[in-house]
This record gives sequence, C-alpha cells and structure tokens, in this order.
Amino acid sequence: MASGRATLQSIAVGLAEAMTALLSFSPVQANQKLAQQRALVAIEQALEARRNRVLLSQAEIAPVQWTVILVLAILILVTIALVHIDRRLAMGVTLFIFSTAIAICLVLLAVYDRPFGAGGFTVRPTVLRAIVPN
Repeated sequence: MASGRATLQSIAVGLAEAMTALLSFSPVQANQKLAQQRALVAIEQALEARRNRVLLSQAEIAPVQWTVILVLAILILVTIALVHIDRRLAMGVTLFIFSTAIAICLVLLAVYDRPFGAGGFTVRPTVLRAIVPN
C-alpha cells in the first residue's frame, strides 16, 4: 500500500487460505457450525477492512488542488494585509493568526494525503502482529 501497488484485484493470500480452510471443514455439531459462521464473518470483515485500506491508500490530493489551496491562501493573506494597511498591529496579529491556521491545515493535508506512504505518518501492522499467534 505504501508503494501504491495494492489493488482491489490483488488477493490477500492469508485471508484466502483461511477462507478455503474454513469452507473445506464440514462441521458436525451445532457449536462447530456457529464457530465456522463467526469465523467466516470475521474473515469477511477483515477483507472489507483491507478493501477500505486499499481505497484509502489510492486517495491523494491532485497537484492542481494543492495549487488552488496555496493561491487562495496567498490571496486571503494579501486581502487581510490590504484591509489592515493603516493599522500595523492589527495587520500583524491577523496575518500571524491566519498564517498559523494555513500552516496547520497544510500540514494536516500533507499528512493525510498519502497515509500509507513514506511522506507522512505510516500505519504499521504491529498491533495485528502482536495478537496473531506464532
């Protein structure tokens, strides 16, 4: 997902093998049938979660959108400066506050632009590995 090669057509090998193993088992008792049904539901939920992660990994902000965001931020800063041109202190405070807000927004957009990529915070499967038995 980090490299952008994951697609919805690619198969999650472990989940497919687990699904095959579960479906090949023929339960005899009622509790075995219940366990099989719940395990199948859990695997389906894992497949749905994988699907959502793949879709999320493919989402990104286009360069045109970045350009529009930056141009709008600059235009608003210039407008604020022109409105407060006679009042230097008000202009300085207002520009500082708005510039800080713009910086925070741009950082958040950059981090969430590619959540599985190396450019932002990466999501690692360490919690999942901790609960899976060896």
